[in-house]
Amino acid sequence: MSDYTVIDDITNTILNLIKTNTGGLLPPSSITAASPADISDDTTPLLSLFLYQVNENKHLKNLGMQETNTGALRYPPLSLNLYYLLTAYASSRGTEHQIMGRAMQILYDTAVIRGSLLQGSLASTFEELVVVMHPIPLEDLNKLWSMFVSKPYRLSMTYQVSTALIDSTRERGGERVIQRSLNYTVP
Repeated sequence: MSDYTVIDDITNTILNLIKTNTGGLLPPSSITAASPADISDDTTPLLSLFLYQVNENKHLKNLGMQETNTGALRYPPLSLNLYYLLTAYASSRGTEHQIMGRAMQILYDTAVIRGSLLQGSLASTFEELVVVMHPIPLEDLNKLWSMFVSKPYRLSMTYQVSTALIDSTRERGGERVIQRSLNYTVP
């Protein structure tokens, strides 16, 4: 069961995963969910994991109603795909490349996040997050970066995380039909 905090919980899960596995390349305080628009142009090494888009997962849109403990039927959860922009910042291109390479390696090695790695409302659930590269054409990447006014393009990669489930609060009374009797006569 996931509540409305799941988007933030997923972001914190991924940030924590990167923070605990950088091997000293970056201090944990230098790994953030800030937008590139909010990051100053100083040369302090930094890694940004910015959530830039959320879409409904069309493959899970038609899930069935779920039975609750009280016998009522709950509407299916809202299923979402999250899209992140991963960007490295440093005083030299070489350091940026190392930071980006290590972050990409961590996300590749932990492409399915489950169990004790999950944070917040996802902790101690059976949820799984699938993290995959989501390369977008250079033209679309330029459009994305154009939203960050007066920020020059930086080496970045886009990722898709699926599936974030936000439970519905709507319920419908009644019970499921378990048994049905048909009476018919043979002429």
